[in-house]
Amino acid sequence: MRSATVRDVREAVADLSRRAGSPLALERAVAAQVTRVVPADLWCALTIDPDTHNISGGFHDEGLPFRLLGRLTEIEQQESDPDVLTMRELVRSGVVARTLAQATGGDLDRSHRFRDVLSPSGVGHEVRVAFRAQDGRVWGAMVLMRGTDVPDFTARELGVLRGISRVVADGLRRATVLSARPPAGDGGPGLLLCRVAGAVVVEHMSASARRLLDEIDDGRLGDLPYTLASLVHAAHRRAVSGAPHRVRLRVRTGRWLTAHAERLGEDSVSVILEATRPHEIMELLADAYRLTARERQIAALAGRGLTNKEIGSVLFLSAFTVQDHLKAVFTKTGARSRSELAALLHGHPATPPE
Repeated sequence: MRSATVRDVREAVADLSRRAGSPLALERAVAAQVTRVVPADLWCALTIDPDTHNISGGFHDEGLPFRLLGRLTEIEQQESDPDVLTMRELVRSGVVARTLAQATGGDLDRSHRFRDVLSPSGVGHEVRVAFRAQDGRVWGAMVLMRGTDVPDFTARELGVLRGISRVVADGLRRATVLSARPPAGDGGPGLLLCRVAGAVVVEHMSASARRLLDEIDDGRLGDLPYTLASLVHAAHRRAVSGAPHRVRLRVRTGRWLTAHAERLGEDSVSVILEATRPHEIMELLADAYRLTARERQIAALAGRGLTNKEIGSVLFLSAFTVQDHLKAVFTKTGARSRSELAALLHGHPATPPE
């Protein structure tokens, strides 16, 4: 049963990746396959920024009651008395799949979210799975939940979830990164001023911010998409002098936005939305094509128009070594020329090789 499930999920991931489906569409397809043999009463799916570890999108329609999502967001971002197995802890820990019972040693009441969110929703069992690539970076996650009238998730079911983690992560990386497009008609950054008093209330929103918010593919938590509400809560937990919280989002149009949230005072948080900088997009694309550190250096210099001899002089390599690395880069990316390579790494992706 387990091998059939993994095979079905692999086929769904490969098909959606080839058709450049959205990351959340991919996770919904994965959930449809997985829940055939790992039954769940409720589930939700998240995309994760692999560098900042912040949530960058989510599908919550099959998950917990909307009225409790605000409290869940607060619990997930709480630092003074952190909950057990928060999403950030899951991402950073290296764990692939774990139940709440395992994380609490069987004492579920140790968990804030169990007491305040899961139990009031009739949920008795929860498992969290990180979609973790071979290099350990997490591109998404899924939470499966069951009621109190059925058994907890078994070791065999956890094995199914661990077995699909890497292939789903690869599919999310492809769907997230390789189908992205560069900004077009950028209207400039958007500004939001928020007040946090339990819920997040937007007190000011610029016209640019309103346009950008409409592009974000995510459910709403009050005035904001769930992703940004979570980011605001995270920033609010940090001292006023702390660095801004940041997350990169791939929006409905296919382009990338970066959101920066910074605490301004006791209850105030600012959010700036802007087009993601080209060098960050290049890093994401290089990661998706699995370029080595040396291949990234050479690809970036080649994209700037340097010859093999000039690249070798900068990196203290022979022109022949540079050429060998470029051949590997062309093979991995499918580019046929330096100009095409430069276009790929600046957000004009071609379909990558399988």
